[in-house]
Amino acid sequence: APADGDDAEAVDAGLSRALALLEAAEAHDWGVDDAGLEPCARILRRAEAQTYALEAKAVLGAAIGATAASLHRSGQAVSAEGLFRTALDKLGECRHGHLAKVAPVSQSVVAQDYAALLEDWENRARDAAGVRKQYPLCPPGNHAPLLLGVPAWHVLG
Repeated sequence: APADGDDAEAVDAGLSRALALLEAAEAHDWGVDDAGLEPCARILRRAEAQTYALEAKAVLGAAIGATAASLHRSGQAVSAEGLFRTALDKLGECRHGHLAKVAPVSQSVVAQDYAALLEDWENRARDAAGVRKQYPLCPPGNHAPLLLGVPAWHVLG
C-alpha cells in the first residue's frame, strides 16, 4: 500500500539515505564487488524513477487545470470541461506517497475552478454543487498546493 503523511517522509528519507550509502560503497573499495551492489542499485533507481514519475504526473495535472481555467476565461467552455476532468483525474492519482499533502490541495483548487465553469453554464448548478461536495476546499495548514507547476517543497524547502 502507498505510504501516507509521515510514512511518506520516512520513505523519502530512507530512499535518500540508501542512495547515499550506495554511492559511498561505489566510491570506496570496501571489499564489496560491483556485481553485489548492482541489484541494490537497480531497486533504488526504480524507486527513484517512480517517485519522479508521480511528481511529473502531479505537475502535469496542475498545468492541465491551469490551462482549463484559462480556456474557461476565454469562453471555450466545452474544451475547458474536458481538461478540468483530465486534471482532476491526474491529480487524483497522486494523492498518496510523498504527495499526499500536496496533491489534494491542487485538486481542490482545480475542482473549484471547474465548479465555477459549471455554474456559468445554464442548468449545470447542480453539477457544480456536486463537484464542490466531492472536492471540498482544503483548510490551510500543513498542506501546500503545487506552485506554478512545481511541488511546493522544492520552492519552500
